[in-house]
Amino acid sequence: MTWCGWGSLGWASCSARWTLLRVPWLRHVSQSPGVTLTQGSQPAKSKVLLHRQTRSARAPDLIGLDRNGEAHVVEAKGSCVGFNGGSLQHAIDQVSQVTLVNGRPPATRVACFADCSTSGIRATAVDPDRPETGIALEFDPNSLLGEYYRPFLHRYWTEASSERVGGFVYRVRPIGVPELYLGVREDVLEAVRSPESFQRLRSLPDTSDLGFERGDREISASADGTILFGLLP
Repeated sequence: MTWCGWGSLGWASCSARWTLLRVPWLRHVSQSPGVTLTQGSQPAKSKVLLHRQTRSARAPDLIGLDRNGEAHVVEAKGSCVGFNGGSLQHAIDQVSQVTLVNGRPPATRVACFADCSTSGIRATAVDPDRPETGIALEFDPNSLLGEYYRPFLHRYWTEASSERVGGFVYRVRPIGVPELYLGVREDVLEAVRSPESFQRLRSLPDTSDLGFERGDREISASADGTILFGLLP
């Protein structure tokens, strides 16, 4: 995947988690073995037509889960050479395909486009209306969350040094960039090990508004229980 591709996925993830939807858990459909896609009798037609495009619409990239158990469907596109209306329309067509998630319409279906050609990323997000035909998607929330947090259940993280931030204890590791650290809350790791991980996780406090400076560090926390911080310039 190109840098622009990673950038578009990153912006979609940030938008879902913090800016637009408040969705703590977002997972790539193709990397989630417990997700099942059932094609309908015919492709769904997009009810939002902003630009012209001719490519066929497949299943979207990302499936998200909020604390209320509502599903959110997200498709990410991006470009390093300027805005591309056809790519945005293709993303709209893709999220329009998903009509049901676990037997219910998704709460939102968001198409994102990130333009990385300017100084500072310009981004566009569209939430099209729900169609009547298309793809039904099935997944188990506990299984999805198990896959989401799998890297943090390795001994590399469970045996990491601990640090208290904002009243919570985090397991913290440097992530390869000078003076930049990533952490995950201990109570989140304990909840993920439970057979009813989703119920446990949704009952934990939301720390997504925990963003502040402490001493010589600027701290940014996510609703999924992770934290990112580094030294201030």
